[in-house]
Order: sequence, then C-alpha cells, then structure tokens
Amino acid sequence: MLTFSIIECMSSMLSPVLVGRDAELRALDAALDAAVAGAGGAVFLTGDPGVGKSRLASELSLVAAARGCMSYRGRAVQSASPTPFRPFTEALIQVGRTGSLARAASETEYSPVLGALVPDLGKPGRANPGVNPLTVAEALIRVLALTGTCSILILEDLHWADPETLATVDYLADNLAGHDVLLVATLRDDEPSAGLDIARSIQARRSAELIEVQRLTEREVEEMAGACLGADPATAAAVSKLLAHCDGLPFAVEEILAAALASGELEHGPDGWRVHEDVSTGMPDSIVGSVQNRLAALQPAAAEVVVAAAVLGREFDWTLLPAICGMTDGAVIAALGRAKGVQLIEPHEAGHGWLRFRHSLTRAAIISGLLPPDLAQRSADAAAAVEAAHPGLSGPWCERAAALYETAGQHGRAARLLLEAGRRALVAGAVGTAAETLGEARTQLAEADEADQGLAADVDESLVKALALTGDTARLAPVAEAAVARLESTGAEPRRQARILLMAARTESEADPRAASAHLEAARAIADRLGNPITSSWADAVAARCAMDAGDVHGAEQLAQRSLASAEAAGLEGWAAEVAFESLEVIGRRERVRDLGAARTAFERAAQIADGEEFAVRRINALHELGTLDTIQGGDTTKLTEAGSLARRAGAVATATAIDLQLANTWCLGTDLDRAMLAARRCEQGARLIRAPRIEALALAAQALIYGIRGDRKSAKSATGRAESLMPGDAEVLAATWGQDRVVASLFRDDIR
Repeated sequence: MLTFSIIECMSSMLSPVLVGRDAELRALDAALDAAVAGAGGAVFLTGDPGVGKSRLASELSLVAAARGCMSYRGRAVQSASPTPFRPFTEALIQVGRTGSLARAASETEYSPVLGALVPDLGKPGRANPGVNPLTVAEALIRVLALTGTCSILILEDLHWADPETLATVDYLADNLAGHDVLLVATLRDDEPSAGLDIARSIQARRSAELIEVQRLTEREVEEMAGACLGADPATAAAVSKLLAHCDGLPFAVEEILAAALASGELEHGPDGWRVHEDVSTGMPDSIVGSVQNRLAALQPAAAEVVVAAAVLGREFDWTLLPAICGMTDGAVIAALGRAKGVQLIEPHEAGHGWLRFRHSLTRAAIISGLLPPDLAQRSADAAAAVEAAHPGLSGPWCERAAALYETAGQHGRAARLLLEAGRRALVAGAVGTAAETLGEARTQLAEADEADQGLAADVDESLVKALALTGDTARLAPVAEAAVARLESTGAEPRRQARILLMAARTESEADPRAASAHLEAARAIADRLGNPITSSWADAVAARCAMDAGDVHGAEQLAQRSLASAEAAGLEGWAAEVAFESLEVIGRRERVRDLGAARTAFERAAQIADGEEFAVRRINALHELGTLDTIQGGDTTKLTEAGSLARRAGAVATATAIDLQLANTWCLGTDLDRAMLAARRCEQGARLIRAPRIEALALAAQALIYGIRGDRKSAKSATGRAESLMPGDAEVLAATWGQDRVVASLFRDDIR
C-alpha cells in the first residue's frame, strides 16, 4: 500500500469545518432520517465547480457513520466514451468489503448482472447477462438491502455520466421509497448536461430533492479562512486580500491559502500567522494560477511526475508513472508525497492504491500549462504505458487508452479502440453508451490522416446494431447507408450489407415506413442476386412485420406464411428458428383480430420454438403475446405480469415498457391504483431509455387518469401537459389525453358547473 509522509513542513489548508452550509446540512439530515426510517429517496447537490458539493456529501457520510449507516461512493469521469455503469461498479466494489455483495450474487437472480459489473466476483454467467439500467438498479437495491443497515449511495460528477448510469439513477429515484437507501448525487450546473436534465426532470416529478449549493458570502469566506488557519477573526480578516479572487468558492479559498503558504507570502511563526507584503505569489485572478504556482514550486523531478499523472487523468494508477517518467518507484513515491504536501493530489477514497487530483480543476490547470506538441507526446507515451501494463485493455483501460491516443493525435488508433469499447458495451447491454462510443469512433476516423475504409465499415456496422437497439431511427438511416456503401467498396461479404439493411428496415418499420421500404427492397435485391435462402427468408420475415405495421394484414400474412414455410423446410434450427419465430409472431398478431384461438395457437408454437437459453428474449415476447390474449379474454393479468418481470430481468427493455403500459391501462380501471401508477411510471422510465416519446406520452396520459381518479387535479393537468408537449399534434396521444381529461372533469363536477 502506498503511504505518504509530509515532506514539506507545513500545515494543511483544508478547512476542518463546513462554513455557510447550515441549510444544506439540515436538508441532508432530514433525507438521512427518512432513509433510516425505511423511506429512502434521492438528493441532488448542484452548483459551480469548487463550490463544495463533494465536501457536503462527505460530511453526510460522517454523520451517517455516527448513526451506524454505511456509505458507498462512485464517480463519473470526463471521457468521450465513458465506461457504462462505472460509478455503480466503484460503489459495488466497496460494498464487497461488507460481504453482502458475494451473498447477493449467490442468493438473487441478479447474479449474472453483478458478475458483469464486478468481474472479481468470479460468478459465471451468460455471455450477455442482460445488464441494463433496470437490472442494475434492481440488483443494487437487493445488494444494499443485504447489508443490514441504512446505506448512503454517493455518486459524484453525474454531469459526466454515461447514459446507462443516468437511466439507472432515474429508475432508482422512483424506486427507493420503502428501502433504507439514500442516493446522493453531485453535479455541476454551470453548463448544460444530460445529467442536469435528468436531475431536474426527477425533481419536477417530485421523486428527488434538488439542493443548489451557493457560493460563500464575503463574511463566510473570512470565516472559512479562519477555520483553515486555526486563527481568530482578526487574523482571518488580515489575509482577506489574498482571497480577493476566490469568487466565493471554498475550493479556491483552500487552494489560494496553500499557494500563499508555499510561496512564503503567508507564514506561521511564534506569534501566529503573518502576511509578508514584500512577497508575492504572482497569483492571477483564477484558480489556475494557484495550481500552477504550486507546481512550479516543486522540484523539477517531482513536477514531472505530477504532470505525467495529470495526463493520465484526474484519477490515476501511480504504478504507471515509473515507466512513463523513467524513474524508480521510490523516486515517484517521494514526488507524489511532495505533491500531496502542497495539496495537489490525495489518495482515492475507493482505495486500491489509486490517487487522484484534489479537484478536476486542479488537473485542468496543470494540463493547460502544456504546449500542444508536448501534451500530444506525453499522451502517446502514457497510452503506450497503459497498453504495456494492461495487455488486451480489459475493463475501462480500453476507453482510457483511446482518450490518450485521441489527445496524442493518433485518431486511427483511437477509433480502433473505441470500436472495441463500443462492441463490449453492446455485449454488456449498454446500448446508449455503445451508440455514443461508436459515434465518437466515427468522429476520430474523420480526423485521421489516412482513410481506413475497412475500419470505417466495421464501426458503421456496429453503430447500426446499437442504433437499432436504441430505436434511434433519425441517426440509423444515414449510418446504415454509409455502412453499406463502405462494405461494397471494400468487397466485403454481401450478406453483411443485407443484414444491415434488414436491421434498419425492422427498426424503421413503424416510425419511418418509407425508409423501411427502401432498405427492405435493397436487402431483397442482394438476397435475389446471391440466391441465398437464409437471407431471402429473413427478408420475407422482416417484410411481413413491416406490412403488419403498415396495416397490410393480408400481405403480412402471406409473407409470414412463406417465410415460415422456408424455416420449416430448413428444420427450425439456428437461423430457421429465428425466422419461424418472427413469422409466427406476425401470424399471431394477424389472427388476434379475427380468431383468438388461432392467435393463441400461433403464439404457443412460437413459445415452444423459443424454448432455449439463446432465445430467452423471444420466449418472453411469446409470453407477452399470450398474456395479452388472457387480458383481452378475461382480464387476467397474471401471465402479462410474469412476462414483464422476465423482460426486466433479461434486459428486454422495449418489451418490458410495452407491457407496463398495458398493465397500467388495465389496472387503472380497477381499484389497485398504486400498482397502476407504479406500472405507468416504469413505462415512462423505460420509454425515455429507449427513446420512444409516443409510449412515454401514453404513460403520462395513464398517470393523468390515475391522478384524476385520486382527486389530484393539479398533477393530472401537469401529466397531460407533459404528454402533449412530448408529441404535439399526435392523434393517438391527443385521443388518450382527451379521454383522460373527460374522466377527470367528470370527477370535478363542482368545478365545471
């Protein structure tokens, strides 16, 4: 374990107490009280960089520990291709020290999910264990429930979080009630971010409290300076000139005092603190000057180590530094000790020997002092050291190396690593992160000096898969067309082109029928040219779905029967089983409007074909259809509820979302309004995750009806307004909200008489 000694003879300039945060602490204490009582929830701490959000979260951890609670922390990091669920992985590693993680992995159905997030568990699982925001959130809740005490989950820097982490936070905020878990998240509000949008959305629906952490007043700055110096108010006032440019930021107060101490402008003697008027730190009007002054005060070798660490990132593995700097371990440790002494770095709270810069601004200030060629060379050296130390670049090392190669200007290498990271994210079920990462790979290829059409085609092909899974039809079409063109130019196997076109057509079927038709026609032309029965059968199956979505039930039935016959002739195994299932699903949907018995027969056969682990999602789809028939025929939601539960566990978010909408609309007509509201909110969350605004709007319409039945007219009108703002002018949504408005109005006759 790396330990530090105080190399420099100086006092710490970290404030031992919080100043000017009484209101924030009261709010956090109240949230903690509720969690201890079993009414968990979420709190977002927002504010400028350096305003003290993390310090507030740390103070809450101390208060919670005094009450017997446990705290677990995770942090998002700035990256063009963030690692999916990184903050939760960090937190779970800390939970592992309590023993409850291993216990949860062995006792719950979420063992594969936990094993995917924390590979050290060593729990074997499926190749794709269904890791997605819903399963991660449910797994976290179960793990924390096994700790036997109230738990505080602290997630920092959510403004840099990946889409899956944000979606998980969104789900947790709505589902912690009834658990002794408090979620506390910190994020900046000085610029727009997806994290800030999520926080405000959660606050708007009253599922979390948002605390805006303000800058300190001039009087509070003096009080904090006195706390840092351990001096009386008069002394604190005397150093106020040093703090003229701290802008009310607690972090800046500590940094500026530390810089003045290092330069000799501020000195502690027998008579207390003294400011030497003849000494100046040369500090500019920003925190950058404070950091760079202290870096310059270090010995050259120590400064070199700190700069190399800054290139690696805010959080860094110190064991990489000897190779990067060409120094011994002992020399590096000594240099890091000096850097800690002047408050540039500190041990990472997660342990494992990692270190971090005290603030992201600290690292940014150091990097800003490097000329572009110097930064590029240092980044290339750091990337090479990472690859040498971590062959295969497992876990987050792939993304870290890609970011370093990007900074080094080696865009082709960065794109290749981002492709690998994107493919890994797809396998892990993190489709949002996969789409972002692969999109960044595309950007890197566009900036590369030499075109690599083969690599570009691979990136586009993987991006098509990701966009098809997210349902992002707006981006899908141009990417699919570019991928097909590149594959054709490189002489790749034509079936790859057809597969891309069919994925696009299936995804666009309902949202953009014209584009779906064009892609389907192009895929069929390839299939005809190849004379390949597999591709032709897939084309028929996708064409059947497109026809059904377009309302051509007769044409859909003919195509589905033809593709089913081809699959049966091939033996209903492998690709044929997939085609048969797709065909039977269309046939069942066709029969549902004319013969419920025939529809049930088709869906039951589809379920039999999907009776295998590799067809888990297909089997859930069949159960969904059978559950729908039960609901239509007798109002029994048992099978539909089971399908929804299985879909959430398997990561079939689109299916789970559709089922939740059905259940919400069914249950709100009965007496179990709590269950109906839970299903409607789950549907809303799932729809946001898969970017399905119409379904999200319909879920809000269902919530409006439930609010109305409960007598909460204000909430009902708010939900209706949000639904119509999501899909303005959409006939289906307008019909749903109009129906809800009529029901609500009938419940308030006194208001309309």
